[in-house]
Amino acid sequence: MTVKEVLSVLEALAPLSYSEDFDNTGLLVGDYNTQVKGILVTLDTLETVVDEAIENHCNLIVSFHPIIFKGLKKLTGKSYVERTVLKAIKHDIAIFSIHTALDNAWNGVNAMICEKLNLNNRKILIPQEGTIKKLITFVPNKDAEKLRDSLFKAGAGAIGNYDNCSFNIKGIGSFNGNENSNPTKGKKGETHFEEETQIGVTFSKHLEGKVLHALFENHPYEEVAYEVTTLENTHQHIGMGMVGELMEAISEEAFLAHLKKTFKTGVIRHSKLLGKPIKKVAVLGGSGSFAISAAKSKQVDAFVTSDLKYHDFFQAENQLILADIGHYESEQYTKELLVAHLSKKITNFAVVLSKDEVAGMNTRLEKLTNDLESIEESIKEKKNLIEEAKSLIKKYTTQQDKVRNNREYNSLSKEVEYQELEIQLAEKHIKEFKAQIEQKSAVIEETKERLAERENHLKHKQGELDEILAETEKEEQALLKESEKCRSQKNYYR
Repeated sequence: MTVKEVLSVLEALAPLSYSEDFDNTGLLVGDYNTQVKGILVTLDTLETVVDEAIENHCNLIVSFHPIIFKGLKKLTGKSYVERTVLKAIKHDIAIFSIHTALDNAWNGVNAMICEKLNLNNRKILIPQEGTIKKLITFVPNKDAEKLRDSLFKAGAGAIGNYDNCSFNIKGIGSFNGNENSNPTKGKKGETHFEEETQIGVTFSKHLEGKVLHALFENHPYEEVAYEVTTLENTHQHIGMGMVGELMEAISEEAFLAHLKKTFKTGVIRHSKLLGKPIKKVAVLGGSGSFAISAAKSKQVDAFVTSDLKYHDFFQAENQLILADIGHYESEQYTKELLVAHLSKKITNFAVVLSKDEVAGMNTRLEKLTNDLESIEESIKEKKNLIEEAKSLIKKYTTQQDKVRNNREYNSLSKEVEYQELEIQLAEKHIKEFKAQIEQKSAVIEETKERLAERENHLKHKQGELDEILAETEKEEQALLKESEKCRSQKNYYR
């Protein structure tokens, strides 16, 4: 398979025409005609990911986020973006980004979030505008059925849960061909009247090329009369975010616990709890502050997203719970979605899930462990401070029994009071540190469990890859032997 053929499989899931204007999706590095040897799927394309692709004999990286977002004016290796691109080019590795195309897809990022949360009755939160087009054409009555069926096969006429939808009007068409014409009906230079059918069909904008090709290939006229217009109707299966419902309403605390467990996050930032049950939920993977108003308009009980700023939480206005689960956490299952889709559609070579996530979790685990050690050290320091303060209090109390005037006594009392405050403050800090230890320990345990899961999954995928590579090598050796045999026979007969 070529890169172009693999990308067509991905576009069947998430057409690039539905990407947001600000985004940079599509083939960012490489040649469409390159033969694909293996595919590596990742959230972000970094230098380590390119190294991983080289190691696994993958010459196509399918990345969720684009490595090239803003234009590159130079390729000198100055930044990590430039170094990544240079390394990919050097090793003939193509890089493809699907980003907001998958965000807007019905079975994309937000569908995965809904799936993990077991949300039913799903609808698009913010439908994308300008996604539906309409074709009007005119064809002789006897050719209408053939043309209509061809348009249907190209994907036109699909509306929601219905297909083969069209509107047909019979009438009389007229035309007069000039001396350069070659009419299939009537004669050039004469006005001809033909009984025709006006066919009207709608279609999704990403199908325009395919629909027009079907029109021109199956229309009998030399010059096809047609109109294509963009409708203001919204597509119920294309857009940002999703709204769904839990099977049963649950408490806010139970819902937040469900989020924490499902997305394996140590902390969830959220707006004020309202003491209301959670049933209807809106979700949007990645940065979703722009969709708060849309979530409120849908009258949801909770909106799950990420990257909310301090003042964003005030927009809840006691109408819903805003829950920030983290950017990575909201998109973490996207890689699984892409691997599953590609593995199902492509079976002649391996689709590999990037290990970069494992490396990231190991780094996170190391940082958390270092943080714990630092906190433990801080607790020791505070305990030592408490012991010193107690010694000073004892010293100052003893000195008070030997003072000669009230001024000295009061001075020592102030010192004792100060040391007592130091002890209270240190004890408060110790209590806070212990809470941090408890929290970070929970995150460490969750990260370890998650790390084990990913390592087992990658081990399984690596085994599949090794089997495919071994089989490929076996086939290659067999072909080489056959080639040698043919060559020797050719020399013999010669």
